[in-house]
Amino acid sequence: MQTLVLFVHYNAGTNGSLLMETIRSRFPSMETRVIQTHGDLEDWLLNKGTGLFDKRFIILFADTGERLNRLRDLTDLFEGEQLIILLPDQDKKTVERVNRFRPRYFSFSTGPYDDVCDVLTKMIRR
Repeated sequence: MQTLVLFVHYNAGTNGSLLMETIRSRFPSMETRVIQTHGDLEDWLLNKGTGLFDKRFIILFADTGERLNRLRDLTDLFEGEQLIILLPDQDKKTVERVNRFRPRYFSFSTGPYDDVCDVLTKMIRR
């Protein structure tokens, strides 16, 4: 089973809504779970289970530096996951911080999200 987990904070605004809408329209048949708080994301990561044939993809929408910092506290829980992260800005220090997550791909939270969908499509096909 393939599952997409999409973390978009509940007050992420129009870019967060646009990402969710884009993902739903490009991947309508994929099982998608939207998580909207850091606490819920941590709970899911701690209790996700590991099915032998399960394939999970996680997209983290870190549209602010504060959210990126809070997600960074959970990096050990992302180990072994297929991760895409969207950063709040293109500042050199922000981009350097993404390496700790070991993502398959990173982009920026301002959209458009066609690049994210293209990478996700390739990840799904593997």
